[in-house]
Amino acid sequence: MLVSKSLLSTIATASKDDTRPLLTCIRVYKEDDKIVSVATDGYILSEVIESTPNTDEYPELPFVKTDDTPESILIPAETAKKMIGSIKKNDSGLPILSYAQLTKDTLVTTDLEQTTALHFRSPEGNYPEYRKLVELDEEKAKTYKKATVNPKYLKQVLALFKDDYSVELSISEDKFAPVFIRSESNGVKKMAVIMTLKG
Repeated sequence: MLVSKSLLSTIATASKDDTRPLLTCIRVYKEDDKIVSVATDGYILSEVIESTPNTDEYPELPFVKTDDTPESILIPAETAKKMIGSIKKNDSGLPILSYAQLTKDTLVTTDLEQTTALHFRSPEGNYPEYRKLVELDEEKAKTYKKATVNPKYLKQVLALFKDDYSVELSISEDKFAPVFIRSESNGVKKMAVIMTLKG
């Protein structure tokens, strides 16, 4: 199975609590013609879904047994983090440089001159059935207010609240109105505004 930096990026929400070893991993699995990556620490969750890349364009690499790839694999977040650093920025247009090959216990990538192989051991157990927690039926989804914002701006303003225990999000009925983020603790009030994207 081929995994990209985007799929491995779910490490951002993996748990750092070693007493919950399953949650210190990201789960990567096949679903139809897609590859899904998910991680959670029990409070936050991220999921990335990507089309399956064409494996014919990826060369056979040392340490890789492609027939040794189960439908679902748990990768320790620390291993995924190291592998993200090994996947080079792809300016050449060669698909092989944008992915790591994943088997049940190894991540392998190449920059054509060097091959990097990271071996890992997955914990025993079943990953939580997270989709049951986050699925919304269509009727409930219609009651949610939606706003489209630039994620770079969102990340930038959230830095203001990094030491706060909680924040309040205000999203208007008007989808073009700004999104407000506020907090108040220990007599300190904070507010950030993000303009929504039009269209």
